Amino acid sequence: MSYRLEHRIHTLAQNCIDGTSASRYAFTVEDVTFSQWPAGGTNPWEHQYWLATADIKAADYMTAWRILRSKLIRFVPRIALVSQCYIEFLGQPVLIKRDDQDVAFIHWIGEDGPNGLPFMERERKALEFLLRENELPEEFFYYWNDATNCDGYASKLLLMLSAVETLVATPTESGLPCKDYDKMELILGSGVKKALWGEKGMSGDALRNRLVHGEYFDAEDGSIDYVEAIHRRVIHYLNEVVFKERLIEEETVTPQRHPSGSRSQTRAFIRALEGASLNLVNVLAEATEDIDNMTSYEVLSFDDFQPLY
Repeated sequence: MSYRLEHRIHTLAQNCIDGTSASRYAFTVEDVTFSQWPAGGTNPWEHQYWLATADIKAADYMTAWRILRSKLIRFVPRIALVSQCYIEFLGQPVLIKRDDQDVAFIHWIGEDGPNGLPFMERERKALEFLLRENELPEEFFYYWNDATNCDGYASKLLLMLSAVETLVATPTESGLPCKDYDKMELILGSGVKKALWGEKGMSGDALRNRLVHGEYFDAEDGSIDYVEAIHRRVIHYLNEVVFKERLIEEETVTPQRHPSGSRSQTRAFIRALEGASLNLVNVLAEATEDIDNMTSYEVLSFDDFQPLY
């Protein structure tokens, strides 16, 4: 089957490559076209988005989606390098239309905005303790602050690993600190510690070692959210060992809240009504908060179309 895929990309790079007309800026790389997201006003770079489109032949829409994702996974980091700008696509919506159908699949994603957490008496007490006592090195706070403010998974994880290492560094006569791995296991638990740092004499395949030496995540690394695991273990350690009482909430949902906020998402099949154009730009113009209240598109039963599409 033949599919047309349209994927939004969030970026601060302004596409200035003039393609087919004076109002459309676009270029094509390996059969994927990147165009500036259409603007309604006089400024063609009004929106901080690009639109990636591709025509792909595949056995089904999910296979076509995987083919496009594999291409974007190669393209986007390279665009980040040469553009020197923020660019992200994994958290952006996609529309897939089969050429012989009048319906399309959409993976809709909407920005919810940030939700804060209450700073109350327990947090104030924890702050005063940390200012008064010197049990934790200053470097720990610097790394943890940077990790909290970071929203990229790999960079966040590496900063958190450095934060943990400040907690277990012990001085030596040579001046170079060594790591107290027993304390590290106390903080992280044996399973997380082993996955990230390995064991004595067998650390080459541990995730931390691979990341800092230029190897990226592999498929097996995706089974555990190490950012969340480290966060919860460190908070538990602070409560149990440092504060000796529960001053920081350990069951916080989505800790390390960030101004970029969170996202809502849903997957559906839709059909255009009354001559509306079935494309991602027009659909998202209506689906600003959800896909349930659109006037130009009908949301169809997912189960009726998913097996056949």
